[in-house]
Amino acid sequence: MPSLLDLTSQGDVGTISDESKLSSVKLMTPQELYELWERQNWQSHTIDFEQDRADWNDLDGDLRENIAWNLSSFFVGEERVTTQFSGLVMSYESQAEEAFLTTQQVDEARHAQHFNRFYEQVLGLDGSFEDRLARAREDLNPAFIEMFDGVLVDWGKRLIANPSDIEAKVDFVTLYHMIIEGTLALTGQWFLTDYMERNGILPGWTEGFKLISQDEHRHVAYGTWFLREKARDEGLKQRIAERLAELIPLASAVLVPPGADLGDYAILDYTMAETNAFAFNALQRRLKVIGIDTAMLSARRPDGRRATRSSRLQTLAEPGLRAGSAALLKDEPVVVEQLAFEADLVGAHAGGEGQAEVGAGQPARHQAQLQQRLAQATRADARVPLADRLDVVQTPV
Repeated sequence: MPSLLDLTSQGDVGTISDESKLSSVKLMTPQELYELWERQNWQSHTIDFEQDRADWNDLDGDLRENIAWNLSSFFVGEERVTTQFSGLVMSYESQAEEAFLTTQQVDEARHAQHFNRFYEQVLGLDGSFEDRLARAREDLNPAFIEMFDGVLVDWGKRLIANPSDIEAKVDFVTLYHMIIEGTLALTGQWFLTDYMERNGILPGWTEGFKLISQDEHRHVAYGTWFLREKARDEGLKQRIAERLAELIPLASAVLVPPGADLGDYAILDYTMAETNAFAFNALQRRLKVIGIDTAMLSARRPDGRRATRSSRLQTLAEPGLRAGSAALLKDEPVVVEQLAFEADLVGAHAGGEGQAEVGAGQPARHQAQLQQRLAQATRADARVPLADRLDVVQTPV
């Protein structure tokens, strides 16, 4: 019988080739994943960038700018996840889990080192590591900043404050392993690597990026194992679904390039439909193994309120989710219906420059709250923390 490593990349069920086996897979444990890490260690500072420098100089200016924008998100993202991971290490529940989680933090630091070397040796950005990070930060969009400087930091602090808080740990793993790594990073990594290999450019960067992807799949395998264990508790299973419903709309804006047509943007020469379908299909496979039906993302709370309605305003800083969210979830009509509230507001925002009318169908008593939050979220200098938005609207249906 084939092992999970025979069927997937690094035990990540999001990469399984035969979906009929999802119901019977035996996930790798933290101990097995730690042993896999020992067998696969690599060194970022041994990668040769000589050909990359020549390739970079030969690229036209527009393509260099496009590639650099995509790389900036990864460079800053790797630094962010490295520094915000300590709370999860502190929350270990077994010695095997402790061992694996410490390897993941080391991996993230190594990934950031790879990008720092590339920026210095290929892009030619002098100065310090911090200087190059600051330059990369100039390319980030508001959704990225909210995800990595807001939500990730805030939820990491909750774990540091109380490492035994299992709900905080479930929230963090859902954010980190299912959304940041599983939905955002691995999607971008697959398409960027494919582009470089198709065009025969930047071989050193591609070598390192493929090794980074190898690490990320192993990390996501841990996250899937952990969430499946915790989802045996119905309350925690519902919590995972609620967090996903809060985070997916925000995540769908992170990869939108600046100045792009928000209804039909591209990452290099890959369409929005291609990247969104790739991301959602992988997430859906992981959720099936965890035991979460995507219909749960629209489930009611015990008080009769929609689980996802409390966070509909979390993404208004990025006007593009009407198309982006619908494409990401095009095969899940129940989830699409739950995003309609957000989509109505975003569509109105796109045409009203912060003075939009609230989407039709919302009770009149909520309109003043929505208009106030919409105006705040659409100011150029505003970044409303997700935690401050979660209970703005609780619409009974």
